[in-house]
Order: sequence, then C-alpha cells, then structure tokens
Amino acid sequence: MTHCKFLEKPSFANFNGFRHSNVGTPADVLDNGVSLDAFALGPCRWERRQDPPQVIGPFIHMITGRSAEIQWWTSRADFSGELLWGRTPKCENSSGTLFAGGFWHSVSLTGLEPGQKYYFRINSRTPLREHHANIELAVKNRQEPRTALASKVHSFTTLKKEYAPRQLKVTGSSISETLKKARPGDTVLIPGGTYYETLYVPVSNVTLRNVPGEKVWLKGRMVIKNAIVLENKHNVTIDGLFFKDFPGYAITIRGGKDITLKRCFYDGRSSNYTQGMIHGNFTENLTVSNCFITSGFYGSSFLRCKNLLIRNCVWFCNQINNFYLHNQPFEIATMRNNVFMDLIPGKIRNAPFTMLNLESLKESTNLYCWRTPESHRVFCRYSRIEGDPVSEAVNYKTYLEYSGQKRTSIHGNPDMPAVPRILTFKHWKDIAPGVMKMTDGYNREMNELGRLYSKEELKYVKGKPAEWNFADWFARNPECIRLNIGLEKELFTNGIPDGR
Repeated sequence: MTHCKFLEKPSFANFNGFRHSNVGTPADVLDNGVSLDAFALGPCRWERRQDPPQVIGPFIHMITGRSAEIQWWTSRADFSGELLWGRTPKCENSSGTLFAGGFWHSVSLTGLEPGQKYYFRINSRTPLREHHANIELAVKNRQEPRTALASKVHSFTTLKKEYAPRQLKVTGSSISETLKKARPGDTVLIPGGTYYETLYVPVSNVTLRNVPGEKVWLKGRMVIKNAIVLENKHNVTIDGLFFKDFPGYAITIRGGKDITLKRCFYDGRSSNYTQGMIHGNFTENLTVSNCFITSGFYGSSFLRCKNLLIRNCVWFCNQINNFYLHNQPFEIATMRNNVFMDLIPGKIRNAPFTMLNLESLKESTNLYCWRTPESHRVFCRYSRIEGDPVSEAVNYKTYLEYSGQKRTSIHGNPDMPAVPRILTFKHWKDIAPGVMKMTDGYNREMNELGRLYSKEELKYVKGKPAEWNFADWFARNPECIRLNIGLEKELFTNGIPDGR
C-alpha cells in the first residue's frame, strides 16, 4: 500500500463556508500532510456548509382522495426523511425511517379518508442511525444525541373522490418532466433512447416502465450518482430499464413497502467505480425479479428489508460480493430460481453472499457457477448465528447444515450465449474456506485469469465493452430450463422487455 506524504502542511484559509466532504472526519486528521488520501486539495474535496442546517419546504406535491405526497429539502444529506402527521395538530402518527436520509425527502401518506382534514410537520433528525453488526456499537449509536429539524404544523384536506388511472408517455429528452405529473395509479411509459438524469419518484402506486420492445438506457456519465430514488413510497413498479455509468447505486430505496423491480439490466462495466444496482434500506416486501446485474463493486445491498424476494435473476462477475444482507433473523429474505455466477477472479476468496444473521437468508432452486469446485468455494460469510456473534465463512454444504435447509439448488454451468463458460482455477485446493496461504501456482493463475476475464468474460474490445441485452443471458442448460432457473425468456422479445 502506498500513499502521498505532503512536505508542506496545506492551508485552509480559502475554505470559509465549506466543510470536509468526509462527514465527521476533521480536516486536520485527513489533510495534515501525511494522509492516505492522495486526492488533490481544492473545492472538489469540500461541501458548502450550512450552519445552522436549513430546510426548504415542506411542499404538498399532490393530494388525492386517499393519499397525500409531501416533499422537502434539507441543506445537508445526513438528515432523515421523517414526517409526523395525524387528524389533530399534535400529529400523533409518524412516517419515514431514521436510518435513511439525503438532501431530497418525500413521504407518501396512504390509506387516508376522502374529504378529511389532516395535519403534518417535518421531523428530520441527524445524525442518521447506523446499521451495526456489533451489538454494543448498535446500542451506543441508538443512544447518541440527535438534532431535530422541525417545521411548523401544516394541513391539507383530501379530495372527495379518486382520480382515474392514466398512461403518461414521456416526450423529449427528460423523463422527470413527465414523472412530476404522475398521480397514484398512473403508468409512465418511456420510449427507447438514452436519458441522463436522476428520477425522484414523487408518488406512490405508480409504474415506471419502457415502451414495450424499446430499449431504454439511464446513464450517469460517472457524474450523476443515482438513476432512481424512492423514498417512503408504496406499491411502485420499475420495469424494463437499463442502467450504466452511475458511481452510486443505480436504484436507491429508502423506506416504503411493496416495491417491485423487474426486467432491469444493470451494466457496471467501466474503468471507474460503479457501486451496484440496488441499495434498499428498511424497505418491506421488496421484489427483484428477472433482472441482470454485472460488475457492481457490491452487486446490491439490502439493510433491514423484511420479506425480500430475489427470483429468476442473473448475477455475473460482480466484484466484492453479489449482495450484502443486513436483516434480523425474523426479517426473512428469499432467493430462488436465480443464476449466480462467480465474482471476478481477483476476489475468489470473497464470499458471494455476506450477511449479518445466517437465519435471515432462505434459498432454493438456484444454480451456482463457481470458478472452483463447490467444496472449495466460500458460499457465504455471516456475523451472527442464533444470536451469537461469530465471524464465519462456509461453503454451500455447511451453510445448509447450519441453516437447516434442504439441498434443492444445483452447481454447474448455465451455458449463457454471452459467456458459454467462465474461467476456472486449476489450483483450487489453495482456495478452500479458511485457507489463507498464497502459493506460487495460485498467485500466477490469479494474475493470468485477471488478465483474461476482461476480454473473455466482460467482452471488452479495444477498451470498450460489447453491448448486451437480456437474450445474451438466457440459460441454455437443460436443467435450468426444466427448473425455471434464470431469466424467463417468454417475458422478452429480441432480448428487450415486452408488453407482458
């Protein structure tokens, strides 16, 4: 590991009104001339400071007979999106979660009575609650003093009747302009093309999808952090979209319930850092189906997502892991009928699945395609089992034994058109769970595969990745077809999500 050592201590005299972008880390610790952080000094390293923190809003975005959409902005990203509301000015109910925040905040109040007056006020708090595997740290964080950013009490009256559902079709180069007009029950149809923007979904009970048969790309140019942001939304479907070149998670979900992501294609192949497809935080009943995810630094992350379902997806050549699951034992996540292909060769010692509690993950009827035999491939790493703190990495057989599940999944080659066979290790005996020795043969082979996988698996040609669609990832293995494992090809036409 190397780092820059600055001989002269930098001056911060010209940074009045700014704070360091690494929130909570004093500047004199990071930039005292011996920092591991080797980026150039300058305003790009700093965020404009707003002391005291400010709030813009709240705004009533939309009211229907049974719902209300409230939005506001905070001057800092470390404030939660919490709202107090009720039938009296006391605002006896709460919505939102203290674990998730950002600059933009939105809360959907659903199940309201038509023609009824309601009251509400902002209750954003900082610092955000943190997810910890360590129980002592979790308790300490929960007891940490927090600052509330409150507004005065506002009110609204619901309509006496509901709107009829509509289909809205995007025109021009911006999806957001049409999405802002969507009402609960609407479907927003996106024509084929490439769009460069972040979509802040403003209402619940809405569907956002491609025009059937047309390929819709959302691209971030490695500047736009996220493609889609959902905050405290209910009954939302995202269908038939392609994502590329986002430095953050393509889809960020904070709170809410009954969210469906289907037939979405995440292509993280890039010379830069691409975090992953999904970051779900305290989202209940989240379903991910018939999606393709490749080359995410973390394929996805799910934090306290009760009743998470991952089915009929393909995960290929992600980096650190396929996904991280931070659920309590009773917050069950299920993965079934998926194809999980191995991580990049250089991360062969990493667990494809990392979780807090072993009991929170249930799996069945998947196909696993590893670069080593099943017995010598770490399947999952977890921090707790039956409430006891541990730190274990086990293969699939041991995972089944410890979790009390039956073997229904298979190990083999899915035989994909894009990659008929992945690269495998010959020195696999040196990669068993718990074995940390680095033999010369293993090191040479890891370096060799590291050079090959970019061309042979990620299909880079002259520095650019070949363009894929879903048809490149239909499993041809007869067992996959018999057991309905992997993408359901009948939901696509020429590799593009169709009208079904």
